[in-house]
Amino acid sequence: MTDLSTPFPMGAMPEAATSDTAPTDGEGVRAAFDGETPGISSIAFAGGLYTVLTLGLYRFWYATDLRRQLWHRSSLGGTPFEYVGTVREIFVGFLVMLTLLAPIYALFYLSEIYPDDEIGQWAGLGFLVSIFFFSGFATYRARRYRLSRTLWRGVRFGQTGSAVVYALRNFGWLILSVVTLGLAVPFWRASQERMRINNSWYGDRRFASTAAGLVMLPRFLVYLLPVLGPLAVAIANVFLTHPYEFLAAQVRFMSMGGQPDPSLVHAFQGVVWTILWACVGAFLLWPFYRTGELRRFIGRVRLGETRFRSDITAWAVYKSHIAFAFTVCLSGAIGGLLMAALLSNRYGRVDTHDTRTLVLTIVGYALAYWLFGALRLVMLTAPVWGKLVGSVTVEGIGHLDTVAARRDRSSATGDDYAGGYDVGAL
Repeated sequence: MTDLSTPFPMGAMPEAATSDTAPTDGEGVRAAFDGETPGISSIAFAGGLYTVLTLGLYRFWYATDLRRQLWHRSSLGGTPFEYVGTVREIFVGFLVMLTLLAPIYALFYLSEIYPDDEIGQWAGLGFLVSIFFFSGFATYRARRYRLSRTLWRGVRFGQTGSAVVYALRNFGWLILSVVTLGLAVPFWRASQERMRINNSWYGDRRFASTAAGLVMLPRFLVYLLPVLGPLAVAIANVFLTHPYEFLAAQVRFMSMGGQPDPSLVHAFQGVVWTILWACVGAFLLWPFYRTGELRRFIGRVRLGETRFRSDITAWAVYKSHIAFAFTVCLSGAIGGLLMAALLSNRYGRVDTHDTRTLVLTIVGYALAYWLFGALRLVMLTAPVWGKLVGSVTVEGIGHLDTVAARRDRSSATGDDYAGGYDVGAL
C-alpha cells in the first residue's frame, strides 16, 4: 500500500528553537516553542482550503501536517519533539469510529422517529448515555495514540490503561458532580488526571501524578460562583415571592400550552437571562480556572527523579482569546456587509428563491468556515500551545539520559477517535 501522508507539499519543517539548552539540572531546563508562524500559517490556510474543497477528506493530511509542525517546534534541552503518526493510521481510526458510532446514532434516529413513544424515549436516553460514554472512551484512546506517536531523543512515549475504565469513571464522577451541585468537579478532574498520567510512559520510565482536587476547590468556587450565583439568586427569587402551590399550578397550566401568570413573566425572564449568562460566563471564565489547574497539575507530575513546574497565567491565554475574538468579529462584520451587498438587488431586497442567492450563500458559508478555522489555528491554538509549552520547566533532566525504549508494540491503527484537529490533550 502506498504512503498517503504527503500528497500536498506544505512547506519544509522548521528547525526547533535551541534557546532552552544551557541551565543545569539544579536550575531546571525550560521548554521552548518556536513561535514563528510561516509554516503554521501555510498549513492553516492551505490545509483548511483543501479540506473545504474536498468536503473534509483532506482533514487527515491537515491534522498530520499540523501535528508535525507543532511537535517539531516544541523542544526541551535543545532537542525537538517528533510526531511520527501517519495519515493512514488516522484514516483507519476514523473508519473504526464510524463503526462504533453507527449503533449510537441508530438510537438517535429512533428517538426522532418515535418521540412520543416509550421506545423513542428510551432510545433518546440511550443515545445521551452512549455519546457521553463514547466521548470519554475516545478521549483516552486519542491521547494514547498521540503519545505513542510522540518521540523525544528518539525514545517513544506511551500510555497504558483501559479506555473503558476511564469512561466508566467519568460516569461515576458525573453522577457525583450532579448530586453535589458541581462541587465534585475539581475532584473528578484530578482523579482522571491521575489515571491519565499514572498510565503514561517515557520509554521504560513511568510518569506519576499526585494531583489533588481539594487544592483546586477554592479556585473552582471562584470560577463557579460568578457563573451560577446569579442563576441561584433568580431561582430563589421565584420561590420566595410566590407560594409553592401557585407555582405548581402554573407549571401544570404551562405544560398544557397555557401562558404563565403576568406576575411570573418578569421573574421567568430573570431566570432565562441568568441561564444565558451561566452558559456564556462558563465559557469566558474557563481559562481562569484551567490555567490554575494546569499549573498545579503539572507541578504534581514526576518522571522518576525528574520534576516539572509551570508558570502559565490566565492573562497570557486571555490575550490570545481577545485578539482572536476581535479579528473574527471584524472579519465577520466585513464579510456580512459584503454578502449583503452581493445578495441585494437594486431595490435593496434579497430574493431567497434566486439561484444566485443560494450559490453565494453556500460559497459564503464555506469561506467563513475556512477563514474561521485558519484564524483559530494561527491566532488561538498555536499561540496557546506555545505559551503552555514555554511555561514548563523541567528539573532533573539529566536523569532522563538513562531512559531506554520500551519493546512493547504500539497500536498499528490510529485510535484518534476524538477528532483530527485536537492537539491540546498533550
